[in-house]
Amino acid sequence: MNKNKTTITFIFSIVVTLFAFGAFILFFKIIKNKNEHTSSVLVNLENKILRKRNTSTLSQKIAEVDATAQIIDSHFVNEKEIDSFVNYLESLGTSAKTALIVESVEVSASAKNTITFKISAEGDFSNVISTIKLLENAPYKIHIQQVFLNKRLKVVTEDVKGVQTSKQIPVWHTDISFNILSSS
Repeated sequence: MNKNKTTITFIFSIVVTLFAFGAFILFFKIIKNKNEHTSSVLVNLENKILRKRNTSTLSQKIAEVDATAQIIDSHFVNEKEIDSFVNYLESLGTSAKTALIVESVEVSASAKNTITFKISAEGDFSNVISTIKLLENAPYKIHIQQVFLNKRLKVVTEDVKGVQTSKQIPVWHTDISFNILSSS
């Protein structure tokens, strides 16, 4: 009976040991699978964070490029929007208190991306010079070819107490021809 009890204890201890060893292997596999799963989730999360960061950086760079392109485009006149540039020139004359007239606009076929303008302005000397300065300092790429400046005497008759008197007033006239770069 003692031998039988020892055998049963021995078999029972072997079964418990095998069961414990199997449980250890099972828990080891479960922990290994959980670690692999956690690792893959972290890698995917890191890739998504990197992709999101790159996307935000790319959108910022695109916005910067668009802003730079708008700044660059503001220095050129679009051939389809010449009338807005003519309005700009006329507003220059108004701000300088001169009568500015755009005489001709030519889109050059030989010189690519250039438009030739001829304008004339009339007024006081300081106002005419102010118009030329405003044109030179315009936010466009302007190349002034010629500037002609003339002084004319304008006869003005006045009626003072029934007596007509005539005065000669100096009026300055300028003809300016210039090229401007266009973005066609």
